[in-house]
Amino acid sequence: MINENVVTEKKEKMEFAPMPPDIYQVQLIDMYDKLVPEYDDKTKFETVFSFYFVLLEGTSTDLKEARGRIIPRNFVPNYFYEGKKGKNVTMQIVEALLGREQTDKEEAYWDAKNWNEFSGKQLRVLIENNTKDGTTYSNIAKFLPAKEDMEELNEKELVEVKERIDTMEKNSVKPKEEEVPDVNPNIVEPEINVDEII
Repeated sequence: MINENVVTEKKEKMEFAPMPPDIYQVQLIDMYDKLVPEYDDKTKFETVFSFYFVLLEGTSTDLKEARGRIIPRNFVPNYFYEGKKGKNVTMQIVEALLGREQTDKEEAYWDAKNWNEFSGKQLRVLIENNTKDGTTYSNIAKFLPAKEDMEELNEKELVEVKERIDTMEKNSVKPKEEEVPDVNPNIVEPEINVDEII
């Protein structure tokens, strides 16, 4: 049942002018992992990442200051791979944040601690624009190491950006709870005896 205090309102579509194609300095603000259906087999699930970068410089095509603008990169695979077309986006992000190539040891084992150490780090990104159905989107085409650090977001900017990221994450596509498989169906949760609780 819907809470009686809930009111549904109409919001106008928010559009942002694209960024001119160029290389920009960004700060990694946050990362999330999600369980999503696999591309080839919707009955299986895989973990992917969402990265939220924020521009530290630049002006959009409508000449508005772009500092604080969020540039997300979603559906980043949770594995390292190098093929005929080069390194996958996961490797590109890691190496840009490290400022060097990964070692064999790093490629063999990379965990949440490694990822979380990147929070707040800076790098550069190549922005390219793509047009779909008459709307132009600014997307990250390449990840590059930062040459030097720029002024980070101040506390006020950081709070505003994190609130917008939280909203974006809440509105992102996630599988329904009943679609997510049990990680280990053989684990039985112990029963709690309410009478034993003091």
